Amino acid sequence: MIAIAGPGLMGLGIAHADDGDAASRLGLGFPGGGVLRWAEGLGLDEVVRVARQLAARHGDRFSPPAWLVERADNGRTLR
Repeated sequence: MIAIAGPGLMGLGIAHADDGDAASRLGLGFPGGGVLRWAEGLGLDEVVRVARQLAARHGDRFSPPAWLVERADNGRTLR
């Protein structure tokens, strides 16, 4: 899931949310403001919930990054 990979890079200090949105729009043709804006609109808690379900079914590669879980738990955004 792209919505998991972007926050993983952000947690490592490699990218900013605006970078991920630009990359998803320009490189993948993602509509609107980009994949990370979409994830924020959906709700980070929902992104974490779905990622955990995917990880349970398909392996740890879908586990949400700790940085994303922390932000979701504290009601913060990606910006």
